Amino acid sequence: MSADELWVEVYQGEVLGEALFGLLTEREQDPARRRQLETLVVLERSTKELAAPVLARRALEPGDTAMTVASAAAMADAVSAMPWERFVASLEPGTHATIVRLAEHDGELLHWFYDQGLVPGQEIVLRSTEPAADQFTVTINGGERAVSEKAAAGLFVKPA
Repeated sequence: MSADELWVEVYQGEVLGEALFGLLTEREQDPARRRQLETLVVLERSTKELAAPVLARRALEPGDTAMTVASAAAMADAVSAMPWERFVASLEPGTHATIVRLAEHDGELLHWFYDQGLVPGQEIVLRSTEPAADQFTVTINGGERAVSEKAAAGLFVKPA
């Protein structure tokens, strides 16, 4: 992936995060969770606004923002009424998904994602969920990878 492609990907990731967390904020009833989601919206928007001048300087188109917002709406529809535990339990082995965004708040985790091949556009297949071990096993490029729940929370996917 070139540096220009990465900048567009980062920008689109921020668009997705701002839209997703914004929609989840609108639907959240718990005041504490709502504040947390509002903070994430501000973080995503701020990072998007910081990336925009870089795109302009490099004469890059920002990508298909409307499609990204539509993906965020679909994701919000899928998870907004579900507690995390139920969401994880609902994932069936054999589920195919495409990674659409990575959480960028943790540089170490972001590097780990790239080292493992867990990058936007990559299709993955859920092999197993292991709640007792707090991990998932996924197939990517023919190989299996163990992904902790914490790391999995930083992967934004859509059904393939």
